[in-house]
Amino acid sequence: MSTQGKPCFKKLWPALALAAAVASPNAFSACEYVVSNQWDSGYSATIKIHNDTNSTINGWNVNWQYSGDNRVTNLWNAAYVGSNPYSASNLSWNSTVGAGQTIEFGFQGSKNGGSAEVPVVTGDVCSGGGNSSGSSSSSSSGSTGGSTSSSSSSSSTGGNGGAQQCNWYGEIRPLCNNQDSGWGWENQQSCIGRDTCSNQSGNGGIIGGSSSSSSSSSTGSSSSSSSSSSSSSSSSSSTSSSSSSSSSSSSSSSSSSSSTSSSSSSSSSSSSSSSSSTSSSSSSSSSSSSSSSSSSSSSSSSSSSGGGVIFSADFESDSDSTQPAGWDNFIGWRQNGPNPNGSTFALVESGRAHSGNNAVHFSGGASPAMIARALPADLDTLYVRAWVYMTRQLGMNPGDNHETLIALRGSVGNANNEVRFGEIKGVIGTNEVPSDNIAPTMASWGGGPAYASDTWHCIEVAFLSQPAYDTVNAWVNDALVHTIDEGSDWNNGALGADWLSDKYVELAFGWHSFSGNDVDVWMDDIVVSTTPIGCD
Repeated sequence: MSTQGKPCFKKLWPALALAAAVASPNAFSACEYVVSNQWDSGYSATIKIHNDTNSTINGWNVNWQYSGDNRVTNLWNAAYVGSNPYSASNLSWNSTVGAGQTIEFGFQGSKNGGSAEVPVVTGDVCSGGGNSSGSSSSSSSGSTGGSTSSSSSSSSTGGNGGAQQCNWYGEIRPLCNNQDSGWGWENQQSCIGRDTCSNQSGNGGIIGGSSSSSSSSSTGSSSSSSSSSSSSSSSSSSTSSSSSSSSSSSSSSSSSSSSTSSSSSSSSSSSSSSSSSTSSSSSSSSSSSSSSSSSSSSSSSSSSSGGGVIFSADFESDSDSTQPAGWDNFIGWRQNGPNPNGSTFALVESGRAHSGNNAVHFSGGASPAMIARALPADLDTLYVRAWVYMTRQLGMNPGDNHETLIALRGSVGNANNEVRFGEIKGVIGTNEVPSDNIAPTMASWGGGPAYASDTWHCIEVAFLSQPAYDTVNAWVNDALVHTIDEGSDWNNGALGADWLSDKYVELAFGWHSFSGNDVDVWMDDIVVSTTPIGCD
């Protein structure tokens, strides 16, 4: 379904999941360890399970161990125990994977320099327990079930942005291949344009050479393994592939290329492909909107002509260490309570601003730190834009509950009747109260995209009651990252079609964590309008 004001690139981040089972005769399942990114002190990786059997996989457990100093620091879409070796098992919602499906879980880890390890993954779903057989690989390691393991290495040459990455204020981020400025979305993850990376202040910039190496290891009941070298225009990633066969016949096992996984989830959420609908931020169509309706625009937020602006604030006329004029506060669950209230506050601060000298500094957590402003009557379309600087990454924070950056309230000073935009379950999303429903659905929890801490990001949220089903769209740096436009987008059952209709009373900005995360947030250049705003 198209959105109001901009096209919808719905479900930009694919669901991640995991499963295991006993393979049916003459069919196999395989486990694959993929190092998707690495830097001096850490790495990110996924473990994939390919179910190439004719049977449904129900329940799973996989194991792996590092021989060096690599250690897992956080993990999502699985339950895990251990501190090396590790054991991961299914959650209640991702225990089943159908025949022919591939699902995965992910994690981040730490290391002290060197390349990230690619360990052997074991488990019933990875090893058929067949007779051991000789290995032709140049190196080997033990595996369970008497099967042999093999390793091979390959190298590939990266093209534009291939093995090169961006050191973005101390965090390593992928470079975009299809745009040179701003933040983009490619290969199912956020990326940074080369010009934007190069022009940042400080000691960051483009790092790495023009090539990267990929190593892989495989384990299973196969009788041989191959070693290969290839050249490609894209950057390679490290993989470990473990395959098993329930038949006694030998088969050749080798590192397989990473493919898009089929997601498995108990939720009824429908998913749209972003591959055909996503357009670059530079391609656009004209936008026309009024206070009651808006037409389709481009993938990037179109600038408002100013006619629809309800209010804006750059805080330049406010004094340092004061509450901004014309705003209420919501501190420690109290409207217009003491500000500051201990370590919780929402005050103007000089020295860190997106433009000019001033921004509002929010310091809060379980105790909210917010400023609020009443809205005019009879609204049904609202666009809200703020430049936001956080000491915590936005998105991809598995294990968290939900966090509020922007709230649209149904009554003044009431945080129990609002639409909370920020994160839910570690992914960029929405929480509605009093229903306490959340979106997106469980399949996306803990996932990306993710936006780096300690830098400014442009966040725009549209609350739209003109469509047949009330809609929320959210953009970060002009890239659409979140959409609710039908009942199946909710995790806990569909809300009514007019679920936003009584919420256009008050807007609140700041930080409120229902995970107990104490975070410092700065906001600047806020604009509230009935037409799309954009980041320019």
